[in-house]
Amino acid sequence: LPLGWTKAWRKTGGEQMWIRPGKDIGIGASTGRTEADNLYVFTTSTDFDPETPYSKFAAFTLINFGNLSQNAFQQARKQLMSQGYGHQSEAQAVPHLTPFEPDLDPKLLIDEETGEILESSWQPADLNAYVSGTIITPVPGILHREDHVGLLYNGRVHSFYGESESGKSWVAQWAVAETINQNKNAIYIDFEADASDIVNRLQLLGVPNHNIVTHLTYIKPETRPNEKDPFWQQLLSRTGTELVIIDGVTESLTIWGGETKDNDSITLWMRQFPKRIASRTGAAVVTIDHVNKSTDTRGRFAIGGQAKLAALDGAAYLIEPLDALAPGKVGAIAMRVTKDRPGGIRRHAVNYRKTDRTQEAAIIKMDATGKTINIWVNAPTTKEQQEEIKMQSYDNAIREILADGKALGVNEIKQAYRDLGNTGADDAIVKHLRQGLGAGWLIMNEGKNRKQFYQLAEMGVESA
Repeated sequence: LPLGWTKAWRKTGGEQMWIRPGKDIGIGASTGRTEADNLYVFTTSTDFDPETPYSKFAAFTLINFGNLSQNAFQQARKQLMSQGYGHQSEAQAVPHLTPFEPDLDPKLLIDEETGEILESSWQPADLNAYVSGTIITPVPGILHREDHVGLLYNGRVHSFYGESESGKSWVAQWAVAETINQNKNAIYIDFEADASDIVNRLQLLGVPNHNIVTHLTYIKPETRPNEKDPFWQQLLSRTGTELVIIDGVTESLTIWGGETKDNDSITLWMRQFPKRIASRTGAAVVTIDHVNKSTDTRGRFAIGGQAKLAALDGAAYLIEPLDALAPGKVGAIAMRVTKDRPGGIRRHAVNYRKTDRTQEAAIIKMDATGKTINIWVNAPTTKEQQEEIKMQSYDNAIREILADGKALGVNEIKQAYRDLGNTGADDAIVKHLRQGLGAGWLIMNEGKNRKQFYQLAEMGVESA
């Protein structure tokens, strides 16, 4: 492994434990766990995703090229071949067939506009890397929930869409904040706001100014990029980029000369812009889009042509506000996954909704009551868990109402429950009073006219 890693100890079965660079204690990774001899990283302080198996080739690619895109694997393969590793198999001649002998190297093409030498996309893929497990199904490793599940894939195109002021831009900007706070690079391509808005929001999210200046590139284009534009070519060559946000799909399509309802325009735009950036840089690309005003007709799609969803090779999320997002308030947002091409996110999503075939992938809590905004990206709870939490809330409220030791009647407890700002059925309160008696944390005695009074058992008995 080494590259600064230190051997710790070896288990009986042969698994080697390692200490990460810069540390003297604490296990950060292991190798040799299985016959495949994959690398498993436990620490979150490296470029590797924790608890994810990496083959030797995958680890080499990530260390040397910064991502696990197909382009990065191809570059890694070429570098290893040039150093004498591996071998190029020779094709066996098939009798009675004339071998294909092109006049030019079939891997190479000349771009008529730029003169750039390009590899042909029609070159057959080498499937050995896939069947051997060298190239693995991508794992979402950006925009993490509190339980460390990622929501975005490197080298893939994603979409956040929702109503105006639904919080979709805040979610994207939080992903940027998370990225640059890890000293990784992000690009924000903005067709709707300006630099002051983005910088202000990142500062509100607690991002240090140094991280903003050092790790964020902000671009506000007014025209479609020219292939000869050095800044466009520089953007495409930035293989160390972790995340790219494209804010304003409708305006961007207009600049490209297309329309949001034209599937052909959308497909062309997707291929020439978001997908090209993702494939060239290895970054996770997120587009921010709107939905139809009518909830009856929007379904699971962003506004316009269905190609917006069909052309994505990452994940798409419908952003829905649960509680209002506003200064001085605590708001909440649901991220509902509408598409997950690689399949690594839906397995962690819950609460399937038949009407639009979506699932909750994350619940984002946004606290804007202070000088800065705090955000938590939480795993969603199932309906069963929500019911359990609701039931527990009744018990907690009853404990709070009776905390001063007084004995209260059923109607008094019901009124006190409502006075606390709660809503709920009266029969549920009666049910929980009875359960409290059975569990032993409540006691009950009778007063005049056999009226029942309840009290916390730990407070003793007060005469009614």
